Amino acid sequence: LSLAKDDRHEEAVKHFDRIIELSPKGSPTQKEAFMHAIYSLAYMGKREEVDTYIDRVLALNPTDEENAILCVFEGFMYLRIKKLSSAKDCFIIAGSKATDSYKIMQRISLAYYECGYDSEAYSNFKRMLVLYKEKEDEIVPYLAMCANLLGERQDYLYYLEMSCRLNPELTKEVLGDFYPAELQPEDYYQYELSKQ
Repeated sequence: LSLAKDDRHEEAVKHFDRIIELSPKGSPTQKEAFMHAIYSLAYMGKREEVDTYIDRVLALNPTDEENAILCVFEGFMYLRIKKLSSAKDCFIIAGSKATDSYKIMQRISLAYYECGYDSEAYSNFKRMLVLYKEKEDEIVPYLAMCANLLGERQDYLYYLEMSCRLNPELTKEVLGDFYPAELQPEDYYQYELSKQ
């Protein structure tokens, strides 16, 4: 996983292939390795390889949730190659198959963000906040990030204040690059206000 996080996706795919080969057929470990390999291949925009891996996972009789995740990864791949309409079609299918719609919406929103579709990510995270108010502490850091990237200063301050108060740890993870390393996430909001 650290290879993929370090943008070393080709190496990551080789590593996941080895896990796939050594794992019992259809095991959770094998399916998870397939999912990570598909993500890395999608990140690299390798459409044919993504299709091949998806076909291999489908042969393992995946659960509805695994099918939904496959659709998200396929949509992610379309975003990487700038085919927004095709990606949205995949995301609609993912939503219809999901047993955990919150996690699927989160994956979709993050896919938009990772591919530079900040406006779509922002809209999706706003929708999530309405649908999953009880999870606002997990959502508002991403809303703050999107608002900041889109130059929506008032919205940024609003979500930043909530984020710092509700979930400082995730706030640091999501927004930490915007602030001095020594600054505590609880202080991000006051730091922003002092810049005005």
